[in-house]
Amino acid sequence: MNALEYIENGLEQIGSEAIDRIGEMVHSEDERIATKNAHFVVEHLRGKAVQRSISATMKLNIQSVLD
Repeated sequence: MNALEYIENGLEQIGSEAIDRIGEMVHSEDERIATKNAHFVVEHLRGKAVQRSISATMKLNIQSVLD
């Protein structure tokens, strides 16, 4: 195994552990922890609402300039 394969395998293992840990926290019995981590996951998958709004506005403005 070369150095690059070693690093990739390590990152894959750490990534799997991180996903498992986030899943545990989303399913926490403490509602505050569960809610906070659920929001974290959604924001990272979909982007923050403000960022999505800015992106949509920028696309709209660029499109209007091109027309």
